[in-house]
Amino acid sequence: MATIQLLSVYYYFMYFADNGYLPSPFVFDKSDSFMDLFHTMWWASNDGRYTEWISVYPPLNFILLNIVKWISLGGVSFSDSFALRDAGYSIKVIFIYLYLLTPIVVLKTSSWESFSVRQKALTYLGVILSTPMLFALERGNLVIFTLIFLALTLSNSGMSKSVSTAILINLKPYFALLLIHYAIKRRWADLRTCTLISGGIYLVTGLALDVNFLLFIDNLLFFSKSDTLWSLREVMSMPSSVSSFSYVLSSDALKVSPSFYILNAATLATIIEVTKWLIIVAMLLALIYAHKHLSDNQIIAALVVIITNLGIWVGGYSLIFYVALIPIFQTMKLRSIYYGIVLLIFMPLDFLTLIDRSDFIVAQYSYLSDSWVQVEWTLGAGSVSKPALNLLLLTVLLYEVVFKSRHRENTNLSLLNAEGNGPQRKQ
Repeated sequence: MATIQLLSVYYYFMYFADNGYLPSPFVFDKSDSFMDLFHTMWWASNDGRYTEWISVYPPLNFILLNIVKWISLGGVSFSDSFALRDAGYSIKVIFIYLYLLTPIVVLKTSSWESFSVRQKALTYLGVILSTPMLFALERGNLVIFTLIFLALTLSNSGMSKSVSTAILINLKPYFALLLIHYAIKRRWADLRTCTLISGGIYLVTGLALDVNFLLFIDNLLFFSKSDTLWSLREVMSMPSSVSSFSYVLSSDALKVSPSFYILNAATLATIIEVTKWLIIVAMLLALIYAHKHLSDNQIIAALVVIITNLGIWVGGYSLIFYVALIPIFQTMKLRSIYYGIVLLIFMPLDFLTLIDRSDFIVAQYSYLSDSWVQVEWTLGAGSVSKPALNLLLLTVLLYEVVFKSRHRENTNLSLLNAEGNGPQRKQ
């Protein structure tokens, strides 16, 4: 994996040197590098973050970014987020440094104790050069740092586990799904504690940041339900959910096609969505049914895989979570299959071009090369395979959870039958 990733970075470097911009799967808008970071940082000091920008970031993100901005640039104000990016050289350096540091912290947690130094070193190299991680780096997305707290959640227990989970929820709200593992395990006191800590962090940081912080909840509901926020190119850059397929198939762009094709596309989109949700619901029911045979971390791992499959609003960045799940997959029966799927997800499969729109070339400003370039849009195999592989990962996990529970029940039944057929104990 590390060797292939090194070769992929060499390819990206040579492509960039020849063309002045990064190839697929990096987003089509080449002027937008690092702007997930700088848009959010600029709005961190703007009172319209929840009313005008309709932000779905919990207050903790803005407070942390305000601290970084103050350390790097003091109290200087900027006209917009692009001006902040131009002045924020030190911020970019800090972000890249933390990008390189984060996997080291993850590999130092107790979950990785059974792995050798050599395995950790090669894993580190393979991870920081992997397509999902480089995609998040180029965007400047804060999701990278959730890896630390996800690893701590998987490595800790008791109050430490609750605090780590609470911080995760206040960085990325979809991690609230992890609270389900307490309910599945019937640990109601821990569920109450983690919920209170999470709510307390949200309340304190919200009051400290913005009187409109409660609008975050409305914004989040709108964001998760909206089907008009993304262009088709954005959706297919690096999706994690097969919902990207149904989104494209049901888009207005296909309505110029013949009527029979529209009908087939709409039907296929519905089949994809229904299949996805059936598998997700089946997994949740299976976790409840088999909870006695599963560890806390195995349940959490399954919930994380559910999160990445939820929809296009989760984003392809979420695939980096599987770095923290590797030690958990190691404890499972079908570990080889999980490893194989995760390796394919992390591989640069976009080398294989499926669609090459040489007839669609757009002049853009490339921030990374500081020049105007002619950008040709392509669709790589990775953009199509990753969502399918991700749903396959969830399906295989579902099979193991169900199989493990049935195997344990059959074993217990055999033991009971053996006891019943044995010699009768004297009264």
